[in-house]
Amino acid sequence: MQEWFVERFNAAVFENELKWYATEPVRGKVNYTVADMMLEFIHRNQITVRGHNIFWENPKVTPSWVRNLTGDDLRAAVESCIQSLLSRYKGDFVHWDVNNEMLHFDFYEQRLGPNAT
Repeated sequence: MQEWFVERFNAAVFENELKWYATEPVRGKVNYTVADMMLEFIHRNQITVRGHNIFWENPKVTPSWVRNLTGDDLRAAVESCIQSLLSRYKGDFVHWDVNNEMLHFDFYEQRLGPNAT
């Protein structure tokens, strides 16, 4: 399957592996194992990749521990998540979708204010 992919594509997007629910399903237990393995494959085969997405406005796909946070606690968790991902993968992705589906949902804006996203 990997050979098939490399023969046909020169760019990729990680579907779920960078999303908060995948990287930190339990508060404080960050796991980038799957994303790291995928990135190794991408680099080894000189494929361009973009990051999709860190946050999702849909509360159903927001980690359950995040759904219970408000105000400064939520803001600190969001900033920590961004710093963790972007410092770990600095220079690895051509660009990022940081927040997804702001038109359909408003999880972060409801909790952090209208300019949160």
